[in-house]
Amino acid sequence: MVCLSHGSNDVANAISPLIVVMEIEGKQKSSSFTIGAFGIALGLIVYGKNVIENIGKNVIKLDFYKGYASLFSTASCVCIGSSLGLP
Repeated sequence: MVCLSHGSNDVANAISPLIVVMEIEGKQKSSSFTIGAFGIALGLIVYGKNVIENIGKNVIKLDFYKGYASLFSTASCVCIGSSLGLP
């Protein structure tokens, strides 16, 4: 659920300059969404584990239940905000 909310919210922010450039050049914009999706997925694959460990061990001490509650509430808020068109 966190990956879905992250992708639905951040891919649009990350690829908006690419969409503008592709529209100016008259190219098809649908490939920019594919590029953005692969970029987000690659970033999560490469850095996801390190970020989770750093936040879960160094920034704040989280056990399973606190981690689940924080991720579920974050993902819910982002999904609801994205579906309503909120940034």
